[in-house]
Amino acid sequence: MEQLALGWVLLASTLFGTAATCSRRDVRGITKKVMDMAWDSFDDQYQDCSRKMEEKLETVNRTEFKNKVYKDTWKNASEHWQKQWGNSNRPQVLPQEQAVAVLAYTHRGDLSNQLNKATHKGGRSLMHYLESFPFRRAFLRTEAVHPCIRPRAPNATRLYRGTTEPLYGPARGDVRFGQFTLHLPRHEGLLSADLSQYLRYLPASH
Repeated sequence: MEQLALGWVLLASTLFGTAATCSRRDVRGITKKVMDMAWDSFDDQYQDCSRKMEEKLETVNRTEFKNKVYKDTWKNASEHWQKQWGNSNRPQVLPQEQAVAVLAYTHRGDLSNQLNKATHKGGRSLMHYLESFPFRRAFLRTEAVHPCIRPRAPNATRLYRGTTEPLYGPARGDVRFGQFTLHLPRHEGLLSADLSQYLRYLPASH
């Protein structure tokens, strides 16, 4: 998931979320988010199984569209894509299915909230993923991001994230948010959005 983070910033800057892991409340009543590697989170890189996922999409469609929020958001995203690019003669950056997936999953609404909650616990076991993870069609969104990913660079890109709660992690080592979250290349937008109470910069790998 870490390699996909910068791709999301480049492709769609409207995705948002909150930090991973447990919460602690200090003596002043301020909730602290204590970050770790979010081991139960779902890793959505689909390494070595992209072709198998493509073959399963039709079956996934029948089950996941039973979720009304999912169905309505996907329908609205499809209509938006058709209106904006359906009759365009310009070369498409993404195949239609992938573009619709990006629009649906980056829409600020209930679907992205549901996705983040599920992603945070979706990797606890293979059985849990197969039986309880309701967003396997998110594979299309992941495939859309892959062209944006560059090999890991020795120097990280500095990205900013605003939060209304303080984030704490180890002095050294890596942490993961465990879900999808908004990062920006500049902090001014966070300041104007009143999200800068506990502003931190995050070195993000390419």
